[in-house]
Amino acid sequence: MMHREHLHEFWQQFRQHRLAVVGGGVVVVFTLCAILTPLFAPHDPFQGDLANRLKPPVWMDGGAWSHPLGCDQQGRDMLSRILYGARISILV
Repeated sequence: MMHREHLHEFWQQFRQHRLAVVGGGVVVVFTLCAILTPLFAPHDPFQGDLANRLKPPVWMDGGAWSHPLGCDQQGRDMLSRILYGARISILV
């Protein structure tokens, strides 16, 4: 079982490098968010609402929690667009 020994050695070395563990954790979180996008995305990324056109992010004046990252020029929710775009990036 030489393969199992190499895998065990890899994990031991990997766990010793904190930056590698943090980087791996970030990749796993982004991948899970991309896979589970339909559960997280608050709005349809392709549906525009001109009433919300150029709505700022929640931390700026005029921002709202209904669109945490704001809206683009056509009133599409930016958070939903980023999450759905991540799915395509993961596939590529």
